[in-house]
Amino acid sequence: MQYRFLAYGLISLCVSFSSLANPIWKATKGDEHVYFGGTVHVLSEADFPLPDTFHAVYKEVDELVFETDMAAIQSPEFQQAAMQAFQYPNGKTLDQVLSKDTLNALRTYLSSRGMRVEPLLPFKPSYAFTTIMLLELHRMGFTAQGVDGYFFELGAKDNKRLSWLESPQEQLNFISSLGEDNPNQMVRYSLEEVDTLPTMVTNLVRHWRSGDEHALDKLTVEPVKTAFPEIHESLLVARNNRWIKHIEAMFNDDDVEFILVGVAHLVGEDSVLTLLKQRGYHIEKVSHNHK
Repeated sequence: MQYRFLAYGLISLCVSFSSLANPIWKATKGDEHVYFGGTVHVLSEADFPLPDTFHAVYKEVDELVFETDMAAIQSPEFQQAAMQAFQYPNGKTLDQVLSKDTLNALRTYLSSRGMRVEPLLPFKPSYAFTTIMLLELHRMGFTAQGVDGYFFELGAKDNKRLSWLESPQEQLNFISSLGEDNPNQMVRYSLEEVDTLPTMVTNLVRHWRSGDEHALDKLTVEPVKTAFPEIHESLLVARNNRWIKHIEAMFNDDDVEFILVGVAHLVGEDSVLTLLKQRGYHIEKVSHNHK
């Protein structure tokens, strides 16, 4: 289960929202405040409309801030760059780095889903991992755009200011390199998670509905922080610390911002909110009846 955080980070907890879900916080210093919304990148059709609190905060703010440029990552140019980043250079292939047993397990799984292993062979383990996770989530009905995409489109339509904390290429670099130090472990984990993913999602939904930040941290972040400190450092800690300087600057302008990032960045002792609290900002959960 150690790579659970990776599934969480890559697809940002593709779990169902309910009317009780409210992963929104407000950071205040002096007379200035900024809102933070924990996001998911893939949803089911049944998850819409989103909770009223998201829309209440959206109406109040001047600017939406995302992890990266949502329009750019949908462009053909970026899609081509992504395929190149996930692909091994110099003719290297996945079957050259996987053990025979792992390769056979991957082949068997893909066959059960009506797919062949050959199209995955030119790509790194992170691509196989992402393919398996998204394939299973789609089978569970998570085929709609997520919170980020929804508000990016709505903000553009309403002429809200739109910005982001890192470039698409920076984000791609983080994700594409995952698992290269131990490809067998990453691919094996993704195959093992096929059977447990529905239960995982159910548990996450339960904690999400209860607003239990501690449980979310224990379920998604802490296991990898202990077992894979390098991944935790590069995917979460380093990025959170890079983002902070951009976020603090938002308290010195006349706008009110709504920062929408994967909720893994907002829970735990290394989170963006913890870093702000250490810098003297007041952090509070936004109430469900926020107007």
